[in-house]
Amino acid sequence: MPGLASDTNPNAEQTMSHRRAQVESNLKRAISQILARKASDPRIRGLVSVTRVDLSPNFKEATVFVTVIPEQYVSRTIHGLNSGRGMFQSHLAKSVVMKTTPRLQFRHDEGMQKEASVFDDIQRGLNREGLSPSDVVHEDEQRGVASPETDAEPDAGADTTIHPSQSVDDATNPSAHSAENPLL
Repeated sequence: MPGLASDTNPNAEQTMSHRRAQVESNLKRAISQILARKASDPRIRGLVSVTRVDLSPNFKEATVFVTVIPEQYVSRTIHGLNSGRGMFQSHLAKSVVMKTTPRLQFRHDEGMQKEASVFDDIQRGLNREGLSPSDVVHEDEQRGVASPETDAEPDAGADTTIHPSQSVDDATNPSAHSAENPLL
């Protein structure tokens, strides 16, 4: 469509995506605080953690993914959270500056449960084979490619502070430091 921001600015989609990610992060933090300080519904039980927030493209709806421990409280807690969404939206409106506060929908984050299940399966397989995680060789190590775990740590005395105007290569290469900029 002519006249859209994405037609005139090729970075508009990327900028909007970045903005959406920032708003999602702010909503996640605010909802977590409200949950910890203001939620008093007796149906909300156990340890409840906000894992992520997915915001609709128009910013009018947000799906809030949570994990609940112990697992037995998941259904009751999700029901309690959805019943109290008006309270959450009211507190969000006061703590997060937005044109309109998104309508919240709480859902159980099953991804964390699946991830834990995969790790449990891996651990059972290692135990069955009589191995520990440190016994497993990563394929990069077999090819001789250094992995983050095997890379050398920087000297404790070395200055590894990176100034915003400095690239990572400049910070790790002392000869790249410039006498013109005393911050480097």
